[in-house]
Amino acid sequence: MRIQIARATSFSSLYEGISKKPEAKDNLIDAALELTGEKGHMSPTQVQAARALSFNSLYEGIGNKPGTKDDLIEAAESLTGQKGNMSPPLVQAARALSFEGLYKVISPETKNTLFQSVQILAGEMKDMSSPEAQTARALGLNSIYDGIATNPEDKDYLIKKAKELVGEKGDMSSPEVQAARALGFKGLYKGIARNPEAKDALIEAALELTGEMKDMAPPEVQAARALSFKE
Repeated sequence: MRIQIARATSFSSLYEGISKKPEAKDNLIDAALELTGEKGHMSPTQVQAARALSFNSLYEGIGNKPGTKDDLIEAAESLTGQKGNMSPPLVQAARALSFEGLYKVISPETKNTLFQSVQILAGEMKDMSSPEAQTARALGLNSIYDGIATNPEDKDYLIKKAKELVGEKGDMSSPEVQAARALGFKGLYKGIARNPEAKDALIEAALELTGEMKDMAPPEVQAARALSFKE
């Protein structure tokens, strides 16, 4: 199983290569199959989580070049098969974390193509109430903040799309989720430094997506808070 997990996560740069040069798809797939073999047993939860997490650069590639969607999906399914059981909390957490690249490129023009790709490869959102899923949801919002800093007028659109993909905020009170919430603000702080006029829009987005601050006293929350201030 560990080999299948490592194999699935290794394809991120392959998807990036196909998005930049679609004509290289067949050669890249052939090379991957020769080097890592055919896919093995992909149904274990950990393997499905690794598969979902590997699609970050794939979604970003489709957003940058929507015409590569079919090539990228074909490559993903050739190498990792079709989606399996996406319901376990660990898989939903990986699915949520995989959208960072998508948030960078989503727009009214690319939305349908991107959402179709997500539906095919990772399915619809399931139960996001687990601490694992809420932790991943909070950590995966950095690109949202970056997008709002670039275009503050896109705030409502980006928030809406994030909620469609990973749902409304759930129980954010556990130390693990609060730590992820704090660490997820690194992109927000960079955004304010880059565009001070976006500060209010960024804070509004953070509160809408992750709620008010809870108990910040636990050591892991303080550690995450400190890390979020570092470059």
